[in-house]
Amino acid sequence: MTLRPLILASNDDGVDAAGLRALHDALAPFADVFVVAPEHEQSARSHAISLHTTLRHHHYGDRWHSIEGTPADCVYVALYRQDLLPRPPDLVVSGINHGANLATDVHYSGTVAAAREGALRGFDAIAFSLLPGGDMAGAASIAATIVQRVLAAPKDA
Repeated sequence: MTLRPLILASNDDGVDAAGLRALHDALAPFADVFVVAPEHEQSARSHAISLHTTLRHHHYGDRWHSIEGTPADCVYVALYRQDLLPRPPDLVVSGINHGANLATDVHYSGTVAAAREGALRGFDAIAFSLLPGGDMAGAASIAATIVQRVLAAPKDA
């Protein structure tokens, strides 16, 4: 039996963000997508982690979770808490961010930081963003194509 790819999805716009839902829905036909995103919007939090705050977990149903913390907290918790993912993810995705993460904005972006946290922990990772007023459905479709190509690419030994 071949397992479907497991994708950990997060963002910085919060668990209820339209971009996260669009990304999830575009990836779900070919992967098991587990969402662990901030409880509330965390834009421009960069790669902040919470050292002196309780990271409360909320479960919203099948494979949807939030953490009362930053995007980097969400990915870290998802990767190391034993009950959120059934196995390590094949890919960490973040977005679709409401607003572009261009040039120096990548240093401040919580969306990019969520992907970077996955990469720092040894996982393939990618972040997606979209200019305000952009075509979310189109962006999600393009993101799904990119994710499929990343998953199909040969892995270095």
